[in-house]
Amino acid sequence: MARGETLKNTLSELSEQIDRLSPNLTSTIIIMENDGRHLQPFVSSGLPQEYIRDLERLPIGAKATSCGTAAYLGRRVIVSNIATDPLWADYKHLILPYGFQACWSEPIKSNTGQVLGTFDLYFTEARPLMSIAIIFTKP
Repeated sequence: MARGETLKNTLSELSEQIDRLSPNLTSTIIIMENDGRHLQPFVSSGLPQEYIRDLERLPIGAKATSCGTAAYLGRRVIVSNIATDPLWADYKHLILPYGFQACWSEPIKSNTGQVLGTFDLYFTEARPLMSIAIIFTKP
């Protein structure tokens, strides 16, 4: 952004850089709509366009995928197996055909704690909670 890039271009570049970390990883950023009850895809370098269209106006809620639930709860949500997790019960048919098996979502919050969206990582393999938790361990 310091170089005059738009927020969307800057976040797209960030998403692409993160995706390069692993061939089994795809990141996305989803933002809260003005109504405060739905999410809207903002940037993703690797999710299929059909799935991104399916996410338009994703309702936030207690069982609304990893990202909808993270926005609803205001805390990180880790799903190690989309096929069996109840948070994905109504949505797994949208993502499983593309080979994604796990997803974790971190809410993006303002300095006042308001949820502005979510940062999400999709994995092409089911990931036990232990292997994902190591990512968040502080030295």
